[in-house]
Parts: sequence; C-alpha cells; structure tokens
Amino acid sequence: MKLILQEERFDFLKVLTDKIKEHTYFDKFNRIALVRYEISDNTFFDINGKTKKQQKHCPALIYNLPSVLKSIKEDKNQPIVIVENEKLADYINKKCKNVVATTITNNIDREDISEKTLELFRNTNVYILCYYSDEHKELRDKLSLVTDKVKMISCKDIDTTEVSREINKVLKILND
Repeated sequence: MKLILQEERFDFLKVLTDKIKEHTYFDKFNRIALVRYEISDNTFFDINGKTKKQQKHCPALIYNLPSVLKSIKEDKNQPIVIVENEKLADYINKKCKNVVATTITNNIDREDISEKTLELFRNTNVYILCYYSDEHKELRDKLSLVTDKVKMISCKDIDTTEVSREINKVLKILND
C-alpha cells in the first residue's frame, strides 16, 4: 500500500510505503464507517467512510462490529474480548476461534461511549484485557450494567519487550 501525505511545514508530498496498517471500522449495516491508517511510528489518521475526508474527532466505534454482532446473534455465551488496539484484536481473531476480539476507537476508556453502543453487549460475556488490575474500571462499570458477566484478564506478568511472546501468552490465557 502507498500513502501520499502532504508535509505542511515544507509544502511537499511525501509517499509512505512501509509499515502502513489499515484498520476498517464498519457500522451495523456492514458499511464502512471509518478507515484508520496506522503509520510506522504509531501515529494514525482517520478517514470518514461516508465523506472520504480526514476526520479529526471520531466517535466511539466498535472495531470488527459485524463479527461481534454475528457472534452475539449465534451464541450469547461466546466470549467477547475487548483489547487495547486493532492489531491485537486482529491477531486474536486470527488465532483464536472461540472468542471474538474487538476494541474501541482511540481508547477503550472513552467517556463518550453511547448507550446504543453499550446496548450491543446486552446479556453477553465480556472479557477486558488489561495490563494492570486498576485499568479500564470505567469500561467495566459501564458494561456491568448490561452484560451477564464482565471479567478483567490481567497480563501484568507478561514480558512486553517481545510482542509475539506477549500475544501468545494472551492467547493461552484466553484459551484457558
């Protein structure tokens, strides 16, 4: 994939080709709501799916929404795992077939998660992946109002220096 960006300071176009990751957020009708481009230094920008223009502030959207809705419709007992970023959600969904992993745009501790978004998780089992036990309390408290079960999975003993080892340990925890 090639991405052309305009460098404002010097007023020239810059072509990026390496390490660009594209994450697409869909709405409940399976239409593209937002496309997030993650650039190699963990910076990203969002393109609105309807207007095809850059979006500075994006609402709280659920990543991988069609799969989450399908999972809920087929089996309310199938666990839904909420993680920190899209890359981890994609990896878990690829490696682990007995759960559906998702995240929320920009931060899973967002204040502006709507009641409609929370209502999607009604009567489900949700696991929140966290690195410290006191993380993501706001999300847990909000979800506990509508879900059957909310459980925090702590990964604080995982060595974060090697990402592949970290993700494999997370998958082991989820499979157990």
